[in-house]
Amino acid sequence: MHQFIFSSGEWLGQGQLTFSDSPNKMYFYTKWQITEAANGVILCQQFIERQGIESDLLINLYRFSNINEGIFDIALESELLGSVQGKGKYTNALISWEFMTPMSFNDTSGFKGIEEYQIEEKGGYLLKAVYDSEGHLTMVNGQIWKKHS
Repeated sequence: MHQFIFSSGEWLGQGQLTFSDSPNKMYFYTKWQITEAANGVILCQQFIERQGIESDLLINLYRFSNINEGIFDIALESELLGSVQGKGKYTNALISWEFMTPMSFNDTSGFKGIEEYQIEEKGGYLLKAVYDSEGHLTMVNGQIWKKHS
């Protein structure tokens, strides 16, 4: 089983954000605090600091549940997105999940997000994510590693 998400602890990371409607890049730093599973539920807090934006700390709350045979349910509470639900999966090499808010045929105002964490030889993970909000794409590339005391 993966150390990230499935074991309690603290993870640190960094990466880069790019946007479909801008040539600009933004760098970020992240910290994950993962609590030990209780009653089959894992709770995580993610803190994101974006470089160049003072006093701007984003906090995401994740809830992983129904973890069974390579799949799980995920819920996210976010200042930016509100509450979204999704599904995830894991293999020996990868943890991934997808969020999608309902969209109707004539309404493209929904949200879709896909995150993938691919394990590296030294135990860290490469992060790749794409978020689509009303046709505006945000791409994330980065890495995370377990904090050692």
